[in-house]
Amino acid sequence: MEKIQPNVYNMLNGEKFEVRTALPKDADQSIHFTKNILVEAPYLLTSSAEFKITTEKQNSSCRKSIKTKEG
Repeated sequence: MEKIQPNVYNMLNGEKFEVRTALPKDADQSIHFTKNILVEAPYLLTSSAEFKITTEKQNSSCRKSIKTKEG
């Protein structure tokens, strides 16, 4: 996976949002987001009940990903 360079975008209503690589501090939000998608999308191969990633595992995955990208 490639590192995403941070970019700020403007929505039509004037609000701004940033797109960037997930960091270890984003682990809880990432898990929450993924679970919401799994609940709302009935055609995915994984259900929300099957999604068992812990905050610690997600945090570790983000750290490893960042180290790999930085070389």
